[in-house]
Amino acid sequence: MSKIQTFKLASPRSAVFKLKRWFYATFANREIPQEVREENIKKWKAVAAKVVEELGKRELKPEEYVRINITYEEGENKNFIPQEMLIEILKVKKVEEIKILDFEIPEKEISEEILEEKSKEAEIEE
Repeated sequence: MSKIQTFKLASPRSAVFKLKRWFYATFANREIPQEVREENIKKWKAVAAKVVEELGKRELKPEEYVRINITYEEGENKNFIPQEMLIEILKVKKVEEIKILDFEIPEKEISEEILEEKSKEAEIEE
């Protein structure tokens, strides 16, 4: 049965890094037999090369981000069987800018509140 893994919106470089981290954690960890792991890594390298090639063909601007969806099957012994990859290129537009300049520090420190609570608890116990 096919599974789909979706990665959140990120810069192209970051998206590839997230994809790589997911792959190695899922299909190349120490719990997987060595032969299967090596075969999975070969497949991963082909997938990663294709993703980098496709992203490299496009001159993405700083305001353009990608979302990657990979459809795959998990065979016996955690074999990685890639089926389809969908790369969405999206433009991110600033909607609003919030600037905060005034940082008020409360007069009563949190540690004072904790001390007061502990002293009240101690009075109750006595």
